[in-house]
Amino acid sequence: MVASVVLLGAIVTGGVMLFSGDDENKNTQADRDKNGPTAAPATPGSSQSPSQDEESKDEGEGEQKMKLTTPKTLDGGAYTMDKDREGLKKEGVAVGESQAGAEYVVARYKGSSSATSVLMLEGAYGLVGDQEKARSTMFKNFEGSGGGTQIIGGRRTFRPSEAKGTEIECELSKSSSIGYAPVCTWADSSTAAIIAYANAKFSSASDVNLSQYADTTAVIRNEVRKPM
Repeated sequence: MVASVVLLGAIVTGGVMLFSGDDENKNTQADRDKNGPTAAPATPGSSQSPSQDEESKDEGEGEQKMKLTTPKTLDGGAYTMDKDREGLKKEGVAVGESQAGAEYVVARYKGSSSATSVLMLEGAYGLVGDQEKARSTMFKNFEGSGGGTQIIGGRRTFRPSEAKGTEIECELSKSSSIGYAPVCTWADSSTAAIIAYANAKFSSASDVNLSQYADTTAVIRNEVRKPM
């Protein structure tokens, strides 16, 4: 699927804005669409819009520095690795590069039991200065990535229980290259990432529940973030 080129550059293009240059810090849904294109993602849970009294910091995370990884599967096995960074490069995809203070990560996944779904993960880790600005920059760069990307219904903010206080922002995109695709981001003190979920079964905006994709993104965040 052409989703392999959609996210590339969303992190690195805005790298100067996302990460500090401090050398010290350098460094399933998938086919659980069993009921058709309107089926919910695999990940159970309840996303909630943030309230003022909620903490934005991960509970118990403290100052632990985290890195991003690309495991063989995501969302409890709902997605399986298709191409890692080197595989995408060999395929001819112009992947980004790490910068001072920001280690770049990218991978493409396919639905483990679906030929119609694909997930693209792009992120970086280091020291994230302004987390809100980081999320905004990732969306801005994604929206300018080509393919006549159109945003439907605006951006929404969630705090799924699995995110442990970290905000997950999502929006629904539509483009000539992949059609309808929910896109979600997060940014915390040391990692930032954007994920696009493409599925050939999505034929209209009503086929996508952003709250459920926020839940899935929170689960994936826990799977890819590891202590440095």
